[in-house]
Formats: sequence, C-alpha cells, structure tokens
Amino acid sequence: YIPNVRWDEVYDLRNVKMRLEEIVKIVQEGRTYGVILFGPPGTGKTTMAKALANKLGWAYFELRPSKIMSKWYGESEFLLDSFFDQVEVSTPAVVFIDELDSLAMSRQNDLHEVTHRLVNILLMRLQDLHDKGLRVLIIGATNVPQEIDEAFLKPGRFDEIIYVSLPDENGRKEIFKGYIRRE
Repeated sequence: YIPNVRWDEVYDLRNVKMRLEEIVKIVQEGRTYGVILFGPPGTGKTTMAKALANKLGWAYFELRPSKIMSKWYGESEFLLDSFFDQVEVSTPAVVFIDELDSLAMSRQNDLHEVTHRLVNILLMRLQDLHDKGLRVLIIGATNVPQEIDEAFLKPGRFDEIIYVSLPDENGRKEIFKGYIRRE
C-alpha cells in the first residue's frame, strides 16, 4: 500500500530529509540502498519512511519483528522469507524495518536458534535485493545501533547510518506550527 502521510508533513529534520532525497536518486537508478535511522523514540523515523513512500508513489512495506516471531518451528523463517518475496514482486518499494536491532542483533551475543536463523535469512535477503538490482529503499530504525551485527553494516545491506535527533527549540516550533496548519 502507499501510506497517506505526506513528505511536507514531516516537520523539522531538514538535514535528514535532504540526505534521504539524495539516497532516493541512487535507488531510482536501479540499486537497492539501505539506511539505518537511529535516535530516541518519537523523533519521526517511522513517519519519515511512510512519507517518503507516499512522495515517491512507491509500495510501502513495514516489517516489525513482533509480527514475524512465532512459537511454531520454522514459521518465523517462513514469514520473513514471504515478506521479502512480496517486496521483490512489488518494486519499486520502501521497506521499513522497525526495531532493527532486535532482528539484526549481533551474532556474538548468545542468540536463540530461531533468532540466529532469522539474522542469516535477513542478511541473505538484503543481499539478494541488492544483487538483483531492484529499486528498493530499505530503512531500518533503531534506538541502539551498537546492538546490530556488523555484517549488516556494509554496502548491499545497510550502506549508511543517519542520526535522527530530538528537535531543538526551533524544530519544536516548526512542528507545532505544522500541526496547527493541518487542523
């Protein structure tokens, strides 16, 4: 689906928006590109991903670890694979992975067997999107980027990390004015 959040409704965050617009040009040329947005909760990471998909008119997919974790053996892996199968046939697309750190956690930690398999599937599927030259912008969101496995932090998976800060006083004013204009 295409979200109904507009790009001009993402207030403040000017530098982040400008960088994402530059990244979109790379994706439009036929390359999958991954970016991690990190920062405190409530700074607009999810809203920005939805608004960008709306601006581009691209399909929007949202992956939340809590939606794919299952108590049944093999089902979590199946759900993750199925998610990426859908993405591949729906390009161009924006894929938003919320709480990336809980799905792409470092394998140096003592991971549960299922989590370890999910990390490997996610690595493989991200690389596949890149290798196939599909127009997919992958946006991962996290509050703790240091928890993410280093294998994700390379071109073809997640190409860069962008900090999304809390708004300063001027940013808060811009957000407040924006919401007043919408009403």
